[in-house]
Amino acid sequence: MNDLPKWIEFLLGLVIGLSPVAVTLFVKFMTEAPNDSAQRSKRKEKRSMRNRDIVVTESDRARLSELLVPVGKNPRHGLGDVHSLRHELDRAQVVADDEIADDVITLNSLAVLVDLDTGERMEFTLVLPPEANIDEGRISVFAPMGTAMLGYRVGDKFEWPVPYGLRRMEVAAVSHDAERILSAA
Repeated sequence: MNDLPKWIEFLLGLVIGLSPVAVTLFVKFMTEAPNDSAQRSKRKEKRSMRNRDIVVTESDRARLSELLVPVGKNPRHGLGDVHSLRHELDRAQVVADDEIADDVITLNSLAVLVDLDTGERMEFTLVLPPEANIDEGRISVFAPMGTAMLGYRVGDKFEWPVPYGLRRMEVAAVSHDAERILSAA
């Protein structure tokens, strides 16, 4: 773990007054190689991805909140998905529908996402479950990726657990034309 003899670690603990575990962590931190700072930066970026603020409209929050109770009783949806969406709604900043920025992903908006690990570009329209059809690029807000993308804006990066691992995405573009088209239909 480090190159210091144990007796020096022991003396360090006596002088500084730290427990053996704290001394070990301190020595490890002080003797890290410079490239380890890149790993710390990557961990910091991951934490910041998870804690980004999201924005939802009043109408989206109202529609989704109404759906959460009956959907939570539906065995087709995992309870984890329902709890994740509820958590996202609870932490979101709610704004009036006419105050939402054009670059924020809302229900019925089209989003272009870039997978940060593979570079793959994907287009999804975020919809309610009855309108979902992944073959047509319409993803349910109750799907893990649908819940993940709600409320983020162009330039935001996020990560989200999906059934086969962890996806790290960046929002490249958002269009609300899909919303106008679906509202007119």
